[in-house]
Amino acid sequence: MKIGVFICTLAACIAFWADSANAGQVIYVNNVSGKNHFPGTRKKPVATLRKGLELLKDGGRLEVINTGIAYSDPYPGVRGRMLLVKASGTADNPVVINGNGAVYTGLAAVPAEYWKADGENIYSVDFWPMATHMRAFTKENFWHDGTQIWFVNGQPGKNCHSLEELKATPYGFWWDKANKKACFHLPQGVKMEDTEIKLPANMGFYVDGNYVRIENFYVVQSWNDGFDTITDYRKGIHYLNCIAIDNCGQGMSGHGGDVVYEDCAAIRCCATGTSNVDKCNSIFIRCVFAGNNFGPGISMIGTGTHKFIDCMIVDNTPDVLIHQHTLSKIIMENCLLRGNMDNPVIKMHNGTIKFKKCTIDGGTGLLTMIGGYSGKLYMQDTLLINQKLNVFRLNGKAVERIFLQNNRYVEPKTFIIAGKNYNSEEYFRVASFDENSAVISKNEAGKFGAELPEKVTALYRKVIQLQADGNSKVFMKQEAQ
Repeated sequence: MKIGVFICTLAACIAFWADSANAGQVIYVNNVSGKNHFPGTRKKPVATLRKGLELLKDGGRLEVINTGIAYSDPYPGVRGRMLLVKASGTADNPVVINGNGAVYTGLAAVPAEYWKADGENIYSVDFWPMATHMRAFTKENFWHDGTQIWFVNGQPGKNCHSLEELKATPYGFWWDKANKKACFHLPQGVKMEDTEIKLPANMGFYVDGNYVRIENFYVVQSWNDGFDTITDYRKGIHYLNCIAIDNCGQGMSGHGGDVVYEDCAAIRCCATGTSNVDKCNSIFIRCVFAGNNFGPGISMIGTGTHKFIDCMIVDNTPDVLIHQHTLSKIIMENCLLRGNMDNPVIKMHNGTIKFKKCTIDGGTGLLTMIGGYSGKLYMQDTLLINQKLNVFRLNGKAVERIFLQNNRYVEPKTFIIAGKNYNSEEYFRVASFDENSAVISKNEAGKFGAELPEKVTALYRKVIQLQADGNSKVFMKQEAQ
């Protein structure tokens, strides 16, 4: 055998042995019995998720013990730190990170030395979370009430809307957005050193590897998002049974690569339920987006394709339910959508939205298609019900970009085309773009639209329970640490 061939063969064998060893690697994390100087074995687990991710190798597995106490990290300063996943697997042997139902909280106790005196009994700390829509909304200089982020001495803190209200509210908080700081009213006679103040300071998962599956986690009160990808051209990323609650950013967000979210949920997140950008392509299966606020329910930006199958997108305020931005493509099959009565269900730009066998409930109307954009809408076998003002409003050229077939409109108020209102009879005479659709009564509505599987309705019942529990159950686990 030639030396060169022998060396190459030996190198290949070493690489194979290394890959095989990594494939069997299991790192254990336990925030009660673990220590970060331990090796991460079952008997000697590490203490934090961050340390476990540092030890995780390509093809390995991370098992997080659900101790009933939320996992967290210390206060890092003004900008939050992410749980970065750098390990990669293969299609046959993905990296697996299993939370076993554990909670990771972005909350961190702010050390007393970070707080600066800012008036009589008022203290402030730099605070600029990644709540992009709220950051940009300059008409209000306070944190939105829909997402609880302030905690003091283990209890939810009062969210104030002005300095005047804060001065009258001991233990209260106010986000002085204009000056990028959080303000706190320390009661007279109480020392900051004796007061535990927690606010969002760290973030959830960000995957920068190929073939990674993250499953069975909650991420709550993240400084930014809960379950993300961060790099273009990554593939095989899979989130399974992951729930995001009260995040400052999105519940989940793809910033590149291909990602699947299955049996996941986003609840009361401040930006959107999900916002995927750039070249990300995503699939959502049996996911629930409920009660997210200060942004669209979902927002897709860039050039990617995003498919929703058997999903629920409901009850977000105060924005539209779906924002199709730039050239993104959104496909919805057998989904239930429920919009608020202050906005259309959809806002479109230059991409595409397709609905098939969906139920669309509420909104001032389905959408308004105006000049200046070139977006296309396809809708088939879909039920529209309870639109407040009109079914849709189209300018003259928009009718060339809308394709409707076999839909059912429940007791619609009006259809607006090129500035003219049409009742149902008039509409069907002029709407050559709408084939085989019909108007029906509310009594007939149950025969049409989405038929969600039990697994997604069970997830929605769980979401409703989590919303009802508020800060008394899943959130309070974090305070025991």
